[in-house]
Amino acid sequence: MKKEYILLLLSVFVLIRGVDAQVQVDSKLNRAEIVIGEQAVLTTTVSANANQSVKFPEYKSSDTIVKGLEVLECGVVDTTFVNNGKRVTLRRDYLITSFDSALYSIPQMEIEVDGHIYSSRSRLGLKVVTVPVDTTNVNDFNGAYNVMPIHFEWEWSLVLLCLPLWFFVVLLLVLAVRLSRRKPTMRRVVIQPPVPPFKKAKLAMEQIRNDAGCNDDISNKKFFMALTAVLKTYLSERFGFNAVEMTTGEIENEVTAYIDETAQRRLKGVLRIADFVKFAKQTATNEERRMCYDDVLTLMNDTRDEVMESPQPVVKMVEYSDTHQHRIRIALWICTGVTFLSCSLWFARCVYKIWKTYL
Repeated sequence: MKKEYILLLLSVFVLIRGVDAQVQVDSKLNRAEIVIGEQAVLTTTVSANANQSVKFPEYKSSDTIVKGLEVLECGVVDTTFVNNGKRVTLRRDYLITSFDSALYSIPQMEIEVDGHIYSSRSRLGLKVVTVPVDTTNVNDFNGAYNVMPIHFEWEWSLVLLCLPLWFFVVLLLVLAVRLSRRKPTMRRVVIQPPVPPFKKAKLAMEQIRNDAGCNDDISNKKFFMALTAVLKTYLSERFGFNAVEMTTGEIENEVTAYIDETAQRRLKGVLRIADFVKFAKQTATNEERRMCYDDVLTLMNDTRDEVMESPQPVVKMVEYSDTHQHRIRIALWICTGVTFLSCSLWFARCVYKIWKTYL
């Protein structure tokens, strides 16, 4: 009977030890000694089965673990599964501090697992020390200084003094960017378009209008020579064929592709009368001369091109020669050196002026 009783006790002891072995609680400190006001981390680790409910102790801010040892913050629970998810390791950090120097004995952390309380394996100790103070030489400490009034008055002249400095800085940046570029220097050239054909012919027609009243042979010949010259020049510039070097018949055949029949009849009439006056020494009346003058004006008005009469200037970028490029870079380097020297001298003057004003 006594032997059976002993075996029963051993079985119960082994069963209790097996259940306890399933839950393991451990605590540790990241440091064993701190100065007053410093912080230490108390880490509690629990190892249990994955299906067990584990509850860590909760502390509010300024709660104490023991008297004089405050809890500043409770960290989140870090969970790690092991053994194919059958076991779990839970970890939680507590941030603690103390404002009294002493040697604190931290009690065992108590963790609730499935309604049962488990304690950590061992107690921990934390030493809190004070800042060392030399109390033997008290007189070596200086007392508090009185507040010294400082005279300060803003002067706008200093702002005006610094304005040229900003100008020098901006100029230096522009010169530095210009010198860093390896592209050749270009200049902008504006090419004005030639006088449009209609406008040029209209001005020439106004110049020969005054000769329309003369009726002698010389005046007739000069009038028609000037009139046909203006007409041929206008046709050449307007339609692009060399009417100046063509005969009357060649001009009449060429213009059929550009003007209508009414304009062709006017053109033939003017050229035929002009040929009779210039080569056959025929005298044209004032009425014929005015008619020819009006026919040329009408022909010009009917064939004018508005786009051609409103030409736009052409803008081109022309590269300087190599010699000119070299001279420009030398000038830029000289300007950069002079500007840098001026900026340095002006900066020194500003610093000296401010130092003399406030120091």
